Amino acid sequence: MHVAVISMHTSPRATAGGGDAGGLNIFVDQTSRALAAAGATVDVFTRGDHSTVEVAPGYRVHTLPAGPADAAKEDLPQYTDEFARQLSALPSFRGADVIHAHYWLSADAALKAAHGRPVIATFHTTAARKRHHGHSPSPAETFREQTERRIAAETFALTANTATDRDELSLDVGVPPEKLTIVRPGIDRNVFYPGGPAAQWPVSASGLKMLFAGRFQDYKGPDVALDTLAELTDASLESSLVMIGDQSGPGSLDLVARARERGVEDKVAFIPPMMQDRLALMYRAADVVLVPSRHETFGLVAAEALATGTPVVGHAAGGLLDLVDDGVDGLLVHSRDPREWAQAVAPWAKGGVPHDVVAAAADHGRHFSWESTASTLLELYRQAVMSSVDAHNL
Repeated sequence: MHVAVISMHTSPRATAGGGDAGGLNIFVDQTSRALAAAGATVDVFTRGDHSTVEVAPGYRVHTLPAGPADAAKEDLPQYTDEFARQLSALPSFRGADVIHAHYWLSADAALKAAHGRPVIATFHTTAARKRHHGHSPSPAETFREQTERRIAAETFALTANTATDRDELSLDVGVPPEKLTIVRPGIDRNVFYPGGPAAQWPVSASGLKMLFAGRFQDYKGPDVALDTLAELTDASLESSLVMIGDQSGPGSLDLVARARERGVEDKVAFIPPMMQDRLALMYRAADVVLVPSRHETFGLVAAEALATGTPVVGHAAGGLLDLVDDGVDGLLVHSRDPREWAQAVAPWAKGGVPHDVVAAAADHGRHFSWESTASTLLELYRQAVMSSVDAHNL
């Protein structure tokens, strides 16, 4: 099986947590590795300086210079035609049996370059879902929403991360649920496991050790995490917070200034994005990981944290509803009001995280693997190829 994977706007080799890099990058990289290990040939195509790198046996990343190198993600829709033309000229793309596109930009380009081959799309997020969760509408977002509906109609299949994601995506893009296949993301179990070494906590303050990992933009809710720390401090509950990530896009937040304003600058540490092996050390050092995103289709940070045995406190929306078992391996908060987040974790700040919650988190994390994800994808790819062959034989 020869698979062409399209990730136009961001490279799987980028470090998650900064710029436009996040769970999508990890998903593309780890599934490509697992697919190649299972015997598939995987060629990934992204924007960059016209080069090819073999990441692992059977897994290569090709970069194509479509548009200015420093073009913002918001400007990339005008370059999908150019990206598609470059794809069509590459033997490594033309020889693929099936095309898997990640994000709407990639899917748009993939359909333009497919020439009859089946295309599978994973949106990761949609314009309709962002609008539903408070993202301001704009002409660009309206265009994106229309394009996502067209993509949904023209592709062989869409993938969703969880049952909740499938149901929401069906409404977002107007396709029946049966066109959606649940492909549950995994984690690297050689990196994220309980009971391993932990990092030294970089904040000297005592009490509940909380961690946030993700892009410092409004949608991910780092301000909610920081204000939760402030609310606990105002209530005389000892706690500290480590924030791993970086500024990202127009929704970036000045969290350092906010920490000063709330009087918690001595209780928080800001750390740049890091590789997964170091991130696992930080998860193990934390008592709890906060995931206050407006919406997550899955919540890879939450899965990674659980796999290290660290409970998760997440916003009760999207994939986190399927991922976090409220009161068992973590907590779900039904708003993004920091006062409610502080109330939720206050018992743990007073008496520590219960041992049974930690044990349940570690047990839950054992169910995630990229090998299982790759197996589901390979079966979907086979169905797509067979359907394409049958269609050509009619």
